[in-house]
Amino acid sequence: MKQLKVGFFGEDKEENGESVAKVARRQENGAIIKGFNGNDVLVPARPFMRPCALENAGKWKELFADLIRKHGLSNLQIVFEELSKVVEQDIKDSINSVYTPPLSKRTLRNRRKHGNTSDKPLIDTGTMINSVKGKIT
Repeated sequence: MKQLKVGFFGEDKEENGESVAKVARRQENGAIIKGFNGNDVLVPARPFMRPCALENAGKWKELFADLIRKHGLSNLQIVFEELSKVVEQDIKDSINSVYTPPLSKRTLRNRRKHGNTSDKPLIDTGTMINSVKGKIT
C-alpha cells in the first residue's frame, strides 16, 4: 500500500552539515543547545507543523477524497503527487506565518554577519523552507 509523507527528511542538510529535519524539530518544539561559546542557549518553540496539520487536516482529507474520485484508486501515484503539492505549500505558508517569539539579539547579530537583514523567525538561509517535500512510498 502506498503512503505519502510530507515534511523534512534525513538527506537534506543545512550549510553546516546539520540535518534539516533535526533543525525543524528543534524549531517546532524548542530546545536547549550549546552556543558557539559552549554556553547553553534556549531555542524557543516556534510551532509550524502541528498548527498547519490542525488547520488543514480537514481540507487535506477532502482533497484526498476528491482526487480519488477524479483519478481512481488505481492511480494513487498521481493522487499522492497532487496532494503532496498542496500539503508542501501549506507547510511553507505555515513557516512564513510564524513571527513569534521574535529572534534574539544574538541571532540577529549572527544573521547580519552573513548578510541576512531579516528579523523573520524560521527563515535564515532558506534551506529549511526549501527542503519541505513529499515522499511517496
